[in-house]
Amino acid sequence: MASSWFKSAITTWEIAVAAPQVIAARCTQVALSGGSPDKAERAELALMGREKVDAFGESLQAMAWPMLGTQQVFVNTMAQQWLHVMSPLVFRQPSGRALERSMMRVMDTGLAPVHRVVTANARRLGAKGMK
Repeated sequence: MASSWFKSAITTWEIAVAAPQVIAARCTQVALSGGSPDKAERAELALMGREKVDAFGESLQAMAWPMLGTQQVFVNTMAQQWLHVMSPLVFRQPSGRALERSMMRVMDTGLAPVHRVVTANARRLGAKGMK
């Protein structure tokens, strides 16, 4: 389980490092274009908004099925514990292992599209360099 958390932490860290690089490259590009960006710069600016909507939409869609699975794990765990409880007044916390694995799947599938777009942009804009 620790390796799964570590993988997610690295993915999040890579997003946190790449996003400011992309923002800096694009802000510099906009500033250097002055008030009249050329066709390539306009295309880059249009891409900026479109790719965010696409990546976050893909992220939400990717998380939908794993989240449903997580809810099913939670309900199943609660039902099993309820059936084994001697008194209906006793409440025990559901097992964390299955829920933790399920939530890691949700988080990993949600981060993947954002990570892919942000790191690809950082590589592309970094390779292009500043004007």
